[in-house]
Amino acid sequence: KYLEVLRSLQALCESHARWPTLLMALERELELGADRASTLKRMASVWETKLKNAFEAKEHWRRALRHAPDDAEALAALDR
Repeated sequence: KYLEVLRSLQALCESHARWPTLLMALERELELGADRASTLKRMASVWETKLKNAFEAKEHWRRALRHAPDDAEALAALDR
């Protein structure tokens, strides 16, 4: 139930471009044990495309690879 509410909050944050709040909600999702690789990739994408922070983006892509070492999207992102 809490995860559903959290995902609704994430959708709201996205629709209103509240990127820092979205990242906090995604971090909370990680704490709840959600799919780590998928959540970390989403966070990396926000850092990269919305906040234009390459350093944080790469850190989150690397964290995603720890959970899914063969993930093509994360590997490609680190090559950019």
